[in-house]
Order: sequence, then structure tokens, then C-alpha cells
Amino acid sequence: MKTIDIVTVRELLCNDIPIRTMNHQKKKQPFVRILPSDYADGEKELAGENRPSVREISNEIFNQVSHIPNKKNSTNFFWLWGQFIDHEITFVGKSDEKENIKVPTGDIHFDPNSSGDKEIPFTRSEFDSNTGKDGIPREQLNHLTSEIDGSSVYGSSTIYHKYMREYKYGLMKCSEGGLLPVNEGFADKGLFIAGDSRVNEHVGLIAIHNLFVREHNYWAKRIYKTNPKLCDEDIFQKAKIIVESEIQAITVNEFLPLLLGSFPKYHGYCENVSTQISNSFASCAFRLGHTLVPTEIIKGKKLRDLFFSPHLICNGGGIDCVLKEFTQIICEDLDNKVVDDLRNFLFGDPNQGGLDLVSLNIQRGRDHGLPDYNTARKALGLKYYDSFDDFDTDSNTKQKLKDLYNDINNVDLFVGGLVDNRDKCKNGQLSDVFAKIVRDQFLKIRDGDIYWYENRLTRKLKKIINFTKLSDIIKRNTHVTNIQDFVMIGKKCHY
Repeated sequence: MKTIDIVTVRELLCNDIPIRTMNHQKKKQPFVRILPSDYADGEKELAGENRPSVREISNEIFNQVSHIPNKKNSTNFFWLWGQFIDHEITFVGKSDEKENIKVPTGDIHFDPNSSGDKEIPFTRSEFDSNTGKDGIPREQLNHLTSEIDGSSVYGSSTIYHKYMREYKYGLMKCSEGGLLPVNEGFADKGLFIAGDSRVNEHVGLIAIHNLFVREHNYWAKRIYKTNPKLCDEDIFQKAKIIVESEIQAITVNEFLPLLLGSFPKYHGYCENVSTQISNSFASCAFRLGHTLVPTEIIKGKKLRDLFFSPHLICNGGGIDCVLKEFTQIICEDLDNKVVDDLRNFLFGDPNQGGLDLVSLNIQRGRDHGLPDYNTARKALGLKYYDSFDDFDTDSNTKQKLKDLYNDINNVDLFVGGLVDNRDKCKNGQLSDVFAKIVRDQFLKIRDGDIYWYENRLTRKLKKIINFTKLSDIIKRNTHVTNIQDFVMIGKKCHY
């Protein structure tokens, strides 16, 4: 073993490091509100009853016609990590309430024959049944734990957790070729199984889920080799401590500084800080990554052809080529433009199961009763806008906002947060509103978690974890070697 591996294993074996068990994980909690709710009836009806069609907004404001390279030279690994972390901490179930999105007559993609009766399917989110009545605003439920606890790798339910384990030598299950286990059931036959059910959405997610299962087994094998007398459970939990800590460290050391410009230093666990996820973070601000995704996430392949395609991993050379290309290709800029693969061809062709992710995002904000952009600015202590001219964006976009909304106090939060460029120079790649929401949430996730790696690890282990980069994990678990140290920032542009 390498010297650093020997030291890591020795520190694990010689110190009583607290273990986070399933009993410590709280799920299905309501999202919290850091912004006032704004349901049309004060309780549950969609916000924005007098706002324009979300599909019309999508067409007018978010239509992207060409590649806009990321100004920070961020790679596809940047948005992939954001999605991986999002799937760690947020998942909203569906209710049985339909609020389908009306498509404007003559929409080039969804109503080319001008029938005027086309809709994009939309189902409202599951909610706490004790809310949305008797003057209490509806509150949606988060099905996942709100800590960065490795649940996307290990599962946030006992069923997933047990299925993912080999129950021998502390290992996690793998299929042939060191890949994730495959579902042989009737409905989802051929799809991979991981700690999070969304693993098969595209090849990037499949690759990164595979990577961290391999990383767990990397450490489990080294722990067993050092002390073969340890039982399966002890080996498993000690390897999980390392993987969980690595995911936390990569988030605060590589991802957040690139997104926010900087991230405050850790000053210790705060027992009065709740890690619960805010509604405005989950259903709006952290959907920012959708603007970063390019049409080609791997060379020569359009994203629209890569949804739910595990066969491309099984038959196309495994995860190595996907991971390497994600380190090379520069993603889109973080702005109010979204490629057609997400805006018109999400999960299929229009009218054949395809969706518009931008329309879904705006509608989700209304479903969750999020306030308008100006109300959010005021609640966050930011400058209140008197007119559309106050938006820090180009004149053409200002005019489109004015034509669509007419009232400065009616702009959807998702739209305003991405259109506005105010204070981006201070906040990395985000406007002031989204930067405040995102920074606030990650501070709470870090400071309110007693199992945060900087709180529970020994000094020596903390140093090793902080020294470990995502590129190191890729190199030791694949045949990929010639990549940059910080894989979320490109060496040069590849289009």
C-alpha cells in the first residue's frame, strides 16, 4: 500500500471515530422556508395566477441557440458534482394533483400543427397533509436526509442500504467489470441500482455513482488487508467514514469555491443550526446547474440520446471514457440560457414523452408557493427593484421581462435569479439572490452536522481528506491518468 493509505487505515483503526448510522438519519421532513410563501389563496393554490405561461417564458428568456463557454472555464464535472450532491440531499415525491402546463398555440416543438390543445405533463409535489389548510401554507416533503452523508452511494433507506452491500469483507456489490449492480426486475431490467434511484438519468451520473462504489471498496480492501480479523460491519463502516468525508471535502474545497467564489472557514459544530433544506434552495436556486449543461456531454453524443442509457457504459468501455471527457469538455455559462436537450427534448422527443426542464422548474416554484423575485430580494436584505431597468442584464432581456410580466413585483424567482447578474463578481458564478440562498444552505449543512468530517476526524485524517482531490479518486479507481488536478476546471477549451 502507498504510505498515505497506510496512515489513513492506521488512523481509522487506532481511533474511535463516531459512526453515522441509519438511526441518525432523518427523512421525509418538510422543507423549511427562508422566504415567505406566496400561494394564490394563501394556503395551497399555485402562485403567480396572473403570470404568463411558463412555456412562453421558457421560449422567450431561456432559448439557447449556440454554445456559450463557461466564463470560469468550468468543465462538465462542475455541474455533474452539483447534481450528485443535489441527489444526496433533496428528493420530492409526487402527489396525485395534476397541473399540466399549457403550451402556446403554434409552439415550434410542442405544437407544430397549431392545434392549441397541447400540454406538458406536470404533477404537484407531495406535501405534509397537516398543511395547506386552516390558514397553514402547504409545505412539501423532502424524502432524503439533509446532510451530506453519502446516501447517494449507500442509500437513504434500509432497503437500498441492504441491497447495495455484499456483506462480506465490508464490500459493496458490483456487477461484471466493477460496475454497479444491475436490476433484473421486470420493470427496470437492465438499469443500474445505486444509493439514489436517479442514477440512470444520464451516463455522467452512472459514472460518478460507479466511481464512489469503487472508492468504498478500495478502502474496504485496504482495511481488511491491515486487520483481517475485523468483521464485515466494522470494515464497512470505517470505509464509509472515508468516502462520506471525501464527498464532504470535495464539495467545500472544489465545488463551492468555484460556484460561490469562496466559502467561509469551518469553526466547529453548532448544535442550534438545523441542516434542513430550504424550499427556495431545493425547488429553485440549486436548479442553477441546468444552465451549465451542454448539448454534448461526451464528444460526438448529444445529451438527448444519453438519457437512461446504461448500455453505453456496459458496451462502450465502462466509466473511464465518460469520466475523462467530463474533465475535458467546458460546460455552458451559468446564465439564463438552456440547451434544447433539456428545454425541448428532456427524456424524449416533444409529444412523445419529452419535457421542458425550464418550464418544469418555473412551474415547480409556483407549485411550492415561492415568492416573486423582488419579495425574495427584500426578505434577503438586498436592494429592492423599482423597475425592470434595475436588473443587471442586457437591454433585450429587460424588455422581454417587461413584456412578459408587466409588473416588476411579479417575476418568478427562478427567472429573476438566473437573468440577473448583480454582484456576480463577488459571488463566483451566481447573482446575489441565488448566492445568498445557496451559501446559507451549505453553511447550515456543514455547521449543523455533528458528523461533518472536520468535526469528527482526527487531525491527521482531516489533513489527508483535505489533501485528497476528486482527481485522485478517479485515478486510483480507473485507468484514467492524464487529467488535471482540479477536474472541475478545464486545462483548455474543448468544444
